[in-house]
Amino acid sequence: MKRIIFRSITTASSLTAMLASSMAMAQTPAPEAMTDVEEIITVGSRVQGLSEDALPVTVMGADQIEALGATNMQDLLSHIPSIGDFEFQDSNTGTNGARGDVAGVNLRSLGTGNTLTLLNGRRMVVHPTFESKNGVPSILYNVNSIPSSAVSRIEVLRDGASALYGADATGGVVNMALTEQYEGFSASVKYGGSENTSYDETTLTAKGGVSINGGRTHLGFFATHYDRTGVMISELDTLYSNLDRRGNPSIPEEWRDDSQLNNLSSVTPYSVFQLGSLNSQGRFVSTGSRHVNQALQIGTGVGSQRFNFNEEVQITPDTERSNLMLTLSHDLDNGINSFSELTYYSSDSKTQRASGPLDSGLAYIIVPSTNYYNPTGSDVLLTRYRPTEMGARVIKVEQDSYRVLTGLSGEFNGWDWESAIWYSAASADDEEFNRMSKTLLSQSLAKTTPDSFNIFGGPGANSEDILNTVRISSIQKSESTLASWDAKFTKSDLFSLPAGDVGTALGLEWRRETYLDDRDPRQDGSMPYDVNGIFDESDVVGVSATRDSSASRTVVSAYAEFVVPLTSDLELQLAGRYEDFSDAGDTFKPKISAYYSPLDMLSLRASYSKGFRAPNLPQMNQGDIIRRILNVEDPLRADVTGLDIDTGALYRTTSRLGNNDLKPEHTDTVSMGFVFQPAGALDGLMVTFDAWEIEQRNVVVLLGEGYELDVEAQFGSNPNVVRAAPTAQDIALFDAWNAANPDDQRTPVGPTTNIISQYINADVRKVEGWDASVQYSFDAGQVGQFRLRTDVSKLSRFEQQAGPVTTDFVRRAGNPEWRASGSIAWMKNNWRSNLSARYVGSVYSTGLYNTIASGVSGTVDSNLNRVYWDVDTWTTFDWSVGYEFVGRDDMLNGTNISAGIRNLSDEEPPFADVGNGFYQALHNSYGRVWWLGVEKQF
Repeated sequence: MKRIIFRSITTASSLTAMLASSMAMAQTPAPEAMTDVEEIITVGSRVQGLSEDALPVTVMGADQIEALGATNMQDLLSHIPSIGDFEFQDSNTGTNGARGDVAGVNLRSLGTGNTLTLLNGRRMVVHPTFESKNGVPSILYNVNSIPSSAVSRIEVLRDGASALYGADATGGVVNMALTEQYEGFSASVKYGGSENTSYDETTLTAKGGVSINGGRTHLGFFATHYDRTGVMISELDTLYSNLDRRGNPSIPEEWRDDSQLNNLSSVTPYSVFQLGSLNSQGRFVSTGSRHVNQALQIGTGVGSQRFNFNEEVQITPDTERSNLMLTLSHDLDNGINSFSELTYYSSDSKTQRASGPLDSGLAYIIVPSTNYYNPTGSDVLLTRYRPTEMGARVIKVEQDSYRVLTGLSGEFNGWDWESAIWYSAASADDEEFNRMSKTLLSQSLAKTTPDSFNIFGGPGANSEDILNTVRISSIQKSESTLASWDAKFTKSDLFSLPAGDVGTALGLEWRRETYLDDRDPRQDGSMPYDVNGIFDESDVVGVSATRDSSASRTVVSAYAEFVVPLTSDLELQLAGRYEDFSDAGDTFKPKISAYYSPLDMLSLRASYSKGFRAPNLPQMNQGDIIRRILNVEDPLRADVTGLDIDTGALYRTTSRLGNNDLKPEHTDTVSMGFVFQPAGALDGLMVTFDAWEIEQRNVVVLLGEGYELDVEAQFGSNPNVVRAAPTAQDIALFDAWNAANPDDQRTPVGPTTNIISQYINADVRKVEGWDASVQYSFDAGQVGQFRLRTDVSKLSRFEQQAGPVTTDFVRRAGNPEWRASGSIAWMKNNWRSNLSARYVGSVYSTGLYNTIASGVSGTVDSNLNRVYWDVDTWTTFDWSVGYEFVGRDDMLNGTNISAGIRNLSDEEPPFADVGNGFYQALHNSYGRVWWLGVEKQF
């Protein structure tokens, strides 16, 4: 793929050079008046003539984008309340998921796979690496691959759109419209930096355009380079950097001493192990637990050492990103217009997480009695150990993507038509360093000489030479492609009714999607761990086995849309789309919407649509995978044994089975609202309100390991829970429990060796809420022009069924009930300024709770007798000011200078009892960031 990309870039660079050499100096235009609140909307309908107010669309224009000073799409889109959280973003360091320079849009909090993202009105290629949400593979469209400085307009259709745009549009559509038909040449530089951390960023941009052949041909280009220095979590307040938050003065006193606030890891540089031997069934029979204490002595039991792994964690990655866009349009002699575009994106990202932990759930490693450093005289099963001298696990991700598109448009017999063909591809190479091979580690531990690996010596016990004998890196290579063709035909006057002309849009689409997930040979089963009869498909310590997978699908679609004026005040939008998936069957989904204007100042709108989302390619084709998971308690054994593996403190093995019989998800969406635009003294005011309701059926879920264990506990057996036979020690512990608990008698069972769960269509999801917006533009004469805007989104219902249980996710762990944004923009002559605010409502954290009787404040769950920790609201302000030099005869003419502050009041993210101390999908730790930008037009 990279050879193809290099050829594309070589061609693009040549065209850019030709363009730059031929570009004439453009006269610098005078400053324009402030943009009106109305925008030309291209998303939501393909029929010209549909009233713009008929659609629940949020538009962010070029002036708003510039005023916010955001340098990546995630930060920019977070100012649109209906967008939801960014459940997948660049802070992720987990092994089996998308890492690096990524961000996926999550409209209505339905998940990234329910939001279709368009670039210039056409489908983007999905990100090559999929991510898991609640254990289910989910795709995302990487909006960070689009440079925010190249975007002229963002359109968010807050309504179900499968009937118009097909699968993945069940939650809505986000369209990024890039700058087109630019004349002249300009270059800019922007620098920003945080007051309190090492975070800084530099953006270099150049763009140009020229019309030739008497205006019939237009050439354009856009290029940008972005460079960011990341942040270590150790740079933040101890509330975030220290995993033991007990006693922290930022925690309310009623919660301050709660033991749940101690999140220090029990996996430390001081090893914990079991004495014993391996029996004929491959199970280690323990004769007792031991640990190495800080005096490097062997103690009984598991010890009390704890480790703050946040000291090694990077919370924001170092990132370099480059983008290039070339455009060409030409009016042919026969009235046909041709257009082409090439876009290219490349990024390099580096971050790190703590040195790798090793426990018996992650790697079943036995240290023989003959090991040079083994002082016990017995074989040892390594239960917990973290060799910090190995160093932090460094993660480097290289990403590339490109799109080549060409098309024609024209008019024939009163029909406007357009057709295009495009090919898009994306790749990601994700490599993690300072990992350990289980095979190499076992070989080193088997040595009887001083060059063997030493787990008994505490921190720094192993030299660099010894570490290099077990050190490896693991790499994951991912690719995705999209080949597509479309043709659309529109006519604004198909036929006439008494109230006006009926408009229509007809279209055909074809696309082929592929994905490839190529795991490291030590992870995909090619180089398994097989020592002393112990077998594991993964040879990488701390990484579950995942086999390589690849798949493709072809989708053929046909759609029709009609805009029907019933009266002078009432019009309907009727749409339907048929789609045929090569691997998921076919479907037809309709949409009907109505727009009614009983008064000049008041319009009412409503819609009903059906949605469709086929299972994504990883869900259907990933196959069976092995995962090792933490924090899943065994309800039959935890109280009895108290062992870490039973309480969930250690990793346990699970199997997640693919399902080729998954059915598509189906959605019903209802939306109702109004638009109020008075004239007279309040001319320039626009108020909108839309209430919406979404019901999804056949949602693809993984019931999960905890669910399978609960079923076994409730019904006495579950074939999906596989256990070892109870040992004599197990039986003795159960006998003691039964003697002490006559009302809770338990049959002896052994520990789990595997828990099996499968992707299924099971759940119903019901989500409701409303959006409101107030915009007001006015001219204050000598004072200048003003534009005020406020957007509010409320999530009033989010019910998710999981088996027999229905859970309300409003305010739960990342789904705020309220979100809002607002801005005040001012412009006078060459000056402009903008003050904006963003509000994220309170949520509660399920990982920190107490009983109702404790009297602590928080969110009460009477069913479980719990009070959950409330994560505070978060309000941040951004400010910017700019001045443009025009009408001058010196070098300053055409210079635009802007400066601003993001997070003006330096608000820290509200605390949540998670590893980093806050929800990164909702909040950020940048702090107050100052920025300065200079643009020169030539």
